[in-house]
Amino acid sequence: MDRIIAIGGSAGAIGAVRALCDTLPKDIPAAVCIVIHVGARGGNLIADVFGERCPIP
Repeated sequence: MDRIIAIGGSAGAIGAVRALCDTLPKDIPAAVCIVIHVGARGGNLIADVFGERCPIP
């Protein structure tokens, strides 16, 4: 695999990035890197949100 898709945003972008992830095919021929800036109290919130909805393992 030699393709990378990078997606980034602030905490306000969570909904938009989630919607985008819902459209990605499970067998996408690229690595997908998502970076969301959240406060220190965010903990594993982002991993939980995307882990439940994103079709990519």
